[in-house]
Amino acid sequence: SGHGEEDPLSGKLNGPEVEAWLEGGRVTLVEARQRPDFTGDSGILRASEKIRIEPAGPKSGLLRTEGDSTFTGDSMTIVGRSFLINVRDNEQVFNTASRATLKSAGLTTVADKTEAHLDTRTKMLTTMQQAGNVTFEEDKSGRKGAAGKLAIRNAGDLIELEADKPNVLPWFKDAQ
Repeated sequence: SGHGEEDPLSGKLNGPEVEAWLEGGRVTLVEARQRPDFTGDSGILRASEKIRIEPAGPKSGLLRTEGDSTFTGDSMTIVGRSFLINVRDNEQVFNTASRATLKSAGLTTVADKTEAHLDTRTKMLTTMQQAGNVTFEEDKSGRKGAAGKLAIRNAGDLIELEADKPNVLPWFKDAQ
């Protein structure tokens, strides 16, 4: 990389079986298998089957997990399967099309599909969208609810609930 450029991805990939692919003297793909983990700047990623990283090339900064997967960061934890994480310029974009549980700042949400954006400098969740049988619960207030879609904006200050099917309305219950 050139001078002054920020490398989007740095950390340590660990596992009993690691394979790497090189192209023109550069590592283009690394895959760790059998319960591997990756410790990066924003947290620890674990998978039951494999973690695949593309450190260079057109998909530079892409991490993919297979099997049961967990991401644990300073401000959030995501538990599910088959994650796709893209790390680029101060932002980490997390995606999974499998049912996952996300815990952040006392809020626990569960959904069929999740996309979360994490600021890698502040290590905070900036926005998140979830869809499909979403449930949520706040630890401190006891507030809970369900929706077809849930969006968190402004680093958690705004939570939007939406229906995804006709006649299935979101619900919200306050503890009081």
